[in-house]
Amino acid sequence: MHALTSANQYNGENYHKANSLIEIFNAAGFDTYWIDEQARALGDNPVNVIASASKKFKVVPPNTRALLDEYQEVLNGLDTQKNNLIVLHLAGSHFDYKKRLPKGYSVQFDDSAGQLGEYAKDENFVNDILDPYDATIHYTDHILRELNISAERASLSPDLFIFFSDHGEDVFNEKFHHASQFTYPMARVPLLLNFSNKWASQNAAKAELLRKRVRNVFTLDMIYDTLLGLAGIRGHEYNSMYDIGSLDYKINLDNAVTMATGDELNKNLYPKSSVFRISDDTKIIAQENIK
Repeated sequence: MHALTSANQYNGENYHKANSLIEIFNAAGFDTYWIDEQARALGDNPVNVIASASKKFKVVPPNTRALLDEYQEVLNGLDTQKNNLIVLHLAGSHFDYKKRLPKGYSVQFDDSAGQLGEYAKDENFVNDILDPYDATIHYTDHILRELNISAERASLSPDLFIFFSDHGEDVFNEKFHHASQFTYPMARVPLLLNFSNKWASQNAAKAELLRKRVRNVFTLDMIYDTLLGLAGIRGHEYNSMYDIGSLDYKINLDNAVTMATGDELNKNLYPKSSVFRISDDTKIIAQENIK
């Protein structure tokens, strides 16, 4: 919810009252589309409320071709004279990982001791948890590739193609993403930002700044301001200090946090949590030490 609204861990806003990305892009004249593989499982929740404000909101069965087919239908009917925002909410890599793969989709991995150490001795862990999890990551890569191919076929290569995961998984400790048992692997997530040559030439300074910041600290509650900055939308509570594409960006190792819960969070859904600093992540510490 902090990624999809102007509320974040730093500004103290209540996300129940904050502007959402869909509302802002609608107000800025964009046609907005949302295709969702998770809505059916999640039921009536705040993400669905945000999504339903889209011009077209479609729920599809997870782990099928339905999302790709619906995406193609959106592309076929797109008004290319207008600005468009298309959101695809993938089923992703939630446990039980085996259930996150379509029938017949299999990947073979090298599970030698040289790769996995002591974990290689635990066949149940490897076969029931680790390999299926890695296969879901492989499948996500496959879906992203297919989305790009679909756009290329329609001669509608997007100006900006952005992918991020809202949480990681602690697979090796089998804590997955239970926030009450928070560990840093739960907060390590990918962020992919791919821009077209056209957009890069029109926004040369911003494109160069983004390239230079590929190693910068970024927390996903910055998505709201970053997307507004990339789309050239101002006002509507846009704050450049939370936009990684802005010279004013202020989030760094000294102040970046994750799992900082606020009073607005439903205590039945979110455990009371300490503020976990990104700089205390052992992976970050190791990277800094190597430097």
